[in-house]
Amino acid sequence: MPASANRAVVFVKPHAALAPVIAFVRDALSRGKIEILSQRVRSGEEIAREGVVDRHYAAIADYAMARPPLEAPLPAAGLGAFQARFGIPFAASEITNSAELLRRHLLSPAELGSLWVAGEFVKLAPGFYAGRIEIPGDGMRFVVNGFYPVMREKVTRQGATVVCLDVAVPPDALTWHAFRSDTIGATNPADARPGSVRAELRRRYAELGLPAEPTMQDNGVHASAGPLEGSRERVVWLGANPNEDPFLLSLIH
Repeated sequence: MPASANRAVVFVKPHAALAPVIAFVRDALSRGKIEILSQRVRSGEEIAREGVVDRHYAAIADYAMARPPLEAPLPAAGLGAFQARFGIPFAASEITNSAELLRRHLLSPAELGSLWVAGEFVKLAPGFYAGRIEIPGDGMRFVVNGFYPVMREKVTRQGATVVCLDVAVPPDALTWHAFRSDTIGATNPADARPGSVRAELRRRYAELGLPAEPTMQDNGVHASAGPLEGSRERVVWLGANPNEDPFLLSLIH
Protein backbone atom coordinates (compact mmCIF):
# COMPACT_ATOMS: atom_id res chain seq x y z
CA MET A 1 0.00 0.00 0.00
CA PRO A 2 1.41 3.43 -0.88
CA ALA A 3 2.21 5.50 2.20
CA SER A 4 0.07 8.32 0.84
CA ALA A 5 -3.01 6.17 0.20
CA ASN A 6 -6.35 7.05 1.73
CA ARG A 7 -7.99 4.22 3.63
CA ALA A 8 -11.69 3.43 3.47
CA VAL A 9 -14.09 0.65 4.36
CA VAL A 10 -16.54 -0.67 1.77
CA PHE A 11 -19.42 -2.87 2.97
CA VAL A 12 -21.51 -5.17 0.85
CA LYS A 13 -24.86 -4.97 2.63
CA PRO A 14 -26.83 -8.08 3.69
CA HIS A 15 -29.40 -7.97 0.89
CA ALA A 16 -26.52 -7.90 -1.63
CA ALA A 17 -24.05 -10.27 0.06
CA LEU A 18 -24.18 -12.80 -2.78
CA ALA A 19 -21.13 -14.36 -4.43
CA PRO A 20 -21.70 -12.68 -7.84
CA VAL A 21 -22.19 -9.25 -6.22
CA ILE A 22 -19.12 -9.60 -3.99
CA ALA A 23 -17.04 -10.63 -6.99
CA PHE A 24 -18.39 -7.68 -9.01
CA VAL A 25 -17.62 -5.17 -6.23
CA ARG A 26 -14.09 -6.49 -5.74
CA ASP A 27 -13.47 -6.38 -9.50
CA ALA A 28 -14.89 -2.84 -9.82
CA LEU A 29 -12.64 -1.58 -7.01
CA SER A 30 -9.56 -3.26 -8.48
CA ARG A 31 -10.27 -1.82 -11.92
CA GLY A 32 -10.50 1.60 -10.27
CA LYS A 33 -6.91 1.18 -8.99
CA ILE A 34 -8.19 0.65 -5.45
CA GLU A 35 -6.23 -1.92 -3.47
CA ILE A 36 -8.21 -4.37 -1.35
CA LEU A 37 -6.13 -4.88 1.79
CA SER A 38 -8.38 -7.35 3.60
CA GLN A 39 -11.88 -8.79 3.71
CA ARG A 40 -13.87 -9.74 6.77
CA VAL A 41 -17.33 -11.32 6.82
CA ARG A 42 -19.50 -10.40 9.80
CA SER A 43 -22.60 -12.44 10.65
CA GLY A 44 -25.82 -10.88 11.89
CA GLU A 45 -25.51 -12.78 15.16
CA GLU A 46 -21.98 -11.47 15.68
CA ILE A 47 -22.99 -7.91 14.81
CA ALA A 48 -25.86 -8.06 17.31
CA ARG A 49 -23.77 -9.67 20.05
CA GLU A 50 -20.97 -7.10 19.77
CA GLY A 51 -23.26 -4.11 19.25
CA VAL A 52 -21.44 -3.29 16.02
CA VAL A 53 -24.26 -1.55 14.17
CA ASP A 54 -25.26 0.46 17.26
CA ARG A 55 -21.68 1.66 17.64
CA HIS A 56 -21.59 2.51 13.93
CA TYR A 57 -24.69 4.71 14.12
CA ALA A 58 -23.87 5.95 17.66
CA ALA A 59 -26.21 8.86 18.44
CA ILE A 60 -28.98 7.64 16.13
CA ALA A 61 -28.93 4.23 17.82
CA ASP A 62 -28.73 5.67 21.33
CA TYR A 63 -31.73 7.93 20.79
CA ALA A 64 -33.74 5.17 19.09
CA MET A 65 -32.98 2.24 21.38
CA ALA A 66 -31.76 3.45 24.78
CA ARG A 67 -32.04 7.09 25.86
CA PRO A 68 -35.45 8.41 27.04
CA PRO A 69 -36.26 11.28 24.65
CA LEU A 70 -37.10 13.79 27.37
CA GLU A 71 -33.59 13.30 28.80
CA ALA A 72 -31.89 14.20 25.53
CA PRO A 73 -29.90 17.48 25.53
CA LEU A 74 -31.81 19.15 22.71
CA PRO A 75 -31.08 22.71 21.54
CA ALA A 76 -33.68 25.46 21.77
CA ALA A 77 -33.85 25.58 17.97
CA GLY A 78 -34.75 21.89 17.86
CA LEU A 79 -37.46 22.28 20.48
CA GLY A 80 -38.83 25.21 18.52
CA ALA A 81 -38.83 23.15 15.34
CA PHE A 82 -40.86 20.45 17.08
CA GLN A 83 -43.52 22.91 18.25
CA ALA A 84 -43.64 24.60 14.86
CA ARG A 85 -44.20 21.27 13.09
CA PHE A 86 -46.59 19.58 15.52
CA GLY A 87 -48.24 22.45 17.38
CA ILE A 88 -47.41 21.31 20.94
CA PRO A 89 -44.34 21.69 23.18
CA PHE A 90 -41.87 18.83 23.05
CA ALA A 91 -42.12 18.34 26.85
CA ALA A 92 -45.87 17.70 26.55
CA SER A 93 -45.64 15.26 23.66
CA GLU A 94 -45.32 11.97 25.62
CA ILE A 95 -42.72 10.98 23.03
CA THR A 96 -40.98 7.61 23.36
CA ASN A 97 -37.90 6.11 21.78
CA SER A 98 -38.39 3.43 19.15
CA ALA A 99 -37.54 0.50 21.40
CA GLU A 100 -40.16 1.51 23.96
CA LEU A 101 -42.80 2.08 21.29
CA LEU A 102 -42.16 -1.38 19.81
CA ARG A 103 -42.64 -2.94 23.25
CA ARG A 104 -45.77 -1.00 24.13
CA HIS A 105 -47.60 -1.54 20.86
CA LEU A 106 -46.24 -4.98 19.91
CA LEU A 107 -44.97 -3.73 16.56
CA SER A 108 -42.24 -5.28 14.46
CA PRO A 109 -39.36 -3.09 13.25
CA ALA A 110 -40.72 -3.38 9.69
CA GLU A 111 -44.18 -2.25 10.81
CA LEU A 112 -42.72 0.75 12.61
CA GLY A 113 -40.61 1.56 9.57
CA SER A 114 -43.71 1.62 7.37
CA LEU A 115 -45.60 3.82 9.83
CA TRP A 116 -42.62 6.19 9.98
CA VAL A 117 -42.53 6.56 6.20
CA ALA A 118 -46.29 7.26 6.17
CA GLY A 119 -46.05 9.81 9.00
CA GLU A 120 -44.14 13.07 9.34
CA PHE A 121 -40.93 13.94 11.14
CA VAL A 122 -38.60 16.80 11.96
CA LYS A 123 -34.90 16.88 12.86
CA LEU A 124 -34.29 18.33 16.33
CA ALA A 125 -30.54 17.68 16.68
CA PRO A 126 -27.79 15.61 15.03
CA GLY A 127 -29.01 12.00 15.09
CA PHE A 128 -32.37 12.95 16.65
CA TYR A 129 -35.51 12.84 14.48
CA ALA A 130 -38.92 13.20 16.10
CA GLY A 131 -41.83 11.72 14.18
CA ARG A 132 -45.59 11.57 14.50
CA ILE A 133 -47.09 8.29 13.35
CA GLU A 134 -50.56 6.81 13.40
CA ILE A 135 -50.80 3.33 14.87
CA PRO A 136 -53.93 1.53 13.65
CA GLY A 137 -56.34 1.22 16.57
CA ASP A 138 -54.08 3.24 18.89
CA GLY A 139 -54.10 6.71 17.33
CA MET A 140 -51.27 9.19 16.91
CA ARG A 141 -47.97 8.71 18.73
CA PHE A 142 -44.65 10.56 18.81
CA VAL A 143 -41.46 8.52 18.43
CA VAL A 144 -37.75 9.13 17.97
CA ASN A 145 -35.84 7.67 15.00
CA GLY A 146 -38.59 5.29 13.95
CA PHE A 147 -36.55 4.37 10.86
CA TYR A 148 -33.72 2.83 12.87
CA PRO A 149 -35.07 -0.51 14.18
CA VAL A 150 -35.70 -1.89 10.69
CA MET A 151 -32.25 -0.70 9.55
CA ARG A 152 -30.77 -2.44 12.56
CA GLU A 153 -32.73 -5.64 12.00
CA LYS A 154 -31.45 -5.97 8.44
CA VAL A 155 -27.88 -6.43 9.66
CA THR A 156 -28.50 -8.23 12.97
CA ARG A 157 -31.09 -10.84 11.96
CA GLN A 158 -30.12 -14.50 11.94
CA GLY A 159 -28.50 -15.40 8.64
CA ALA A 160 -27.56 -11.83 7.71
CA THR A 161 -24.04 -11.25 6.38
CA VAL A 162 -22.03 -8.05 5.92
CA VAL A 163 -18.86 -8.28 3.82
CA CYS A 164 -16.34 -5.65 4.95
CA LEU A 165 -13.47 -4.61 2.68
CA ASP A 166 -10.57 -2.53 3.96
CA VAL A 167 -9.32 -0.64 0.91
CA ALA A 168 -6.58 1.82 -0.04
CA VAL A 169 -7.33 4.65 -2.47
CA PRO A 170 -4.13 6.17 -3.95
CA PRO A 171 -4.83 9.95 -4.12
CA ASP A 172 -2.62 10.38 -7.17
CA ALA A 173 -4.96 8.06 -9.08
CA LEU A 174 -8.30 8.98 -7.49
CA THR A 175 -9.43 11.85 -5.27
CA TRP A 176 -11.66 11.07 -2.31
CA HIS A 177 -14.55 12.82 -4.07
CA ALA A 178 -14.02 10.76 -7.20
CA PHE A 179 -13.89 7.56 -5.14
CA ARG A 180 -17.23 8.39 -3.55
CA SER A 181 -19.05 9.79 -6.58
CA ASP A 182 -17.49 8.08 -9.58
CA THR A 183 -16.41 4.69 -8.25
CA ILE A 184 -19.10 4.00 -5.61
CA GLY A 185 -21.85 6.29 -6.91
CA ALA A 186 -24.59 8.42 -5.36
CA THR A 187 -26.53 7.08 -2.36
CA ASN A 188 -29.62 6.78 -4.53
CA PRO A 189 -28.65 4.33 -7.28
CA ALA A 190 -31.07 6.05 -9.66
CA ASP A 191 -28.87 9.17 -9.41
CA ALA A 192 -25.52 7.35 -9.51
CA ARG A 193 -23.04 8.03 -12.30
CA PRO A 194 -23.27 5.42 -15.07
CA GLY A 195 -20.58 2.80 -14.56
CA SER A 196 -20.33 3.36 -10.80
CA VAL A 197 -20.83 0.41 -8.45
CA ARG A 198 -24.31 1.47 -7.30
CA ALA A 199 -25.48 2.31 -10.82
CA GLU A 200 -24.25 -1.04 -12.14
CA LEU A 201 -25.88 -2.95 -9.29
CA ARG A 202 -29.14 -1.28 -10.22
CA ARG A 203 -28.70 -1.91 -13.93
CA ARG A 204 -27.58 -5.51 -13.53
CA TYR A 205 -29.49 -6.52 -10.40
CA ALA A 206 -31.27 -9.50 -11.99
CA GLU A 207 -28.10 -10.77 -13.65
CA LEU A 208 -26.22 -10.56 -10.34
CA GLY A 209 -28.95 -12.41 -8.45
CA LEU A 210 -30.37 -9.52 -6.40
CA PRO A 211 -34.01 -10.11 -5.47
CA ALA A 212 -35.07 -6.55 -6.33
CA GLU A 213 -33.77 -3.38 -7.93
CA PRO A 214 -31.58 -1.47 -5.43
CA THR A 215 -33.10 1.55 -3.70
CA MET A 216 -31.69 4.49 -1.76
CA GLN A 217 -31.64 2.49 1.49
CA ASP A 218 -30.93 -0.94 0.01
CA ASN A 219 -28.33 0.30 -2.46
CA GLY A 220 -25.97 -2.66 -2.25
CA VAL A 221 -22.87 -1.09 -0.74
CA HIS A 222 -21.68 1.42 1.82
CA ALA A 223 -18.41 3.33 1.63
CA SER A 224 -16.70 5.51 4.23
CA ALA A 225 -17.70 9.16 3.97
CA GLY A 226 -14.14 10.34 4.56
CA PRO A 227 -10.78 9.26 5.99
CA LEU A 228 -11.82 9.90 9.60
CA GLU A 229 -14.99 7.85 9.12
CA GLY A 230 -12.85 5.16 7.52
CA SER A 231 -10.67 5.00 10.63
CA ARG A 232 -13.69 4.68 12.89
CA GLU A 233 -15.26 1.98 10.72
CA ARG A 234 -12.04 -0.04 10.75
CA VAL A 235 -12.17 0.02 14.55
CA VAL A 236 -15.90 -0.75 14.81
CA TRP A 237 -16.32 -3.26 11.98
CA LEU A 238 -12.85 -4.74 11.48
CA GLY A 239 -11.61 -4.67 15.07
CA ALA A 240 -8.59 -2.51 14.24
CA ASN A 241 -6.48 -0.98 16.99
CA PRO A 242 -7.00 2.82 16.91
CA ASN A 243 -3.49 3.29 18.26
CA GLU A 244 -2.15 1.68 15.09
CA ASP A 245 -4.46 3.32 12.57
CA PRO A 246 -2.41 5.11 9.89
CA PHE A 247 -4.79 8.04 9.42
CA LEU A 248 -5.22 8.67 13.15
CA LEU A 249 -1.46 8.49 13.62
CA SER A 250 -0.97 11.01 10.81
CA LEU A 251 -3.10 13.51 12.75
CA ILE A 252 -0.80 13.20 15.75
CA HIS A 253 2.58 13.39 14.03
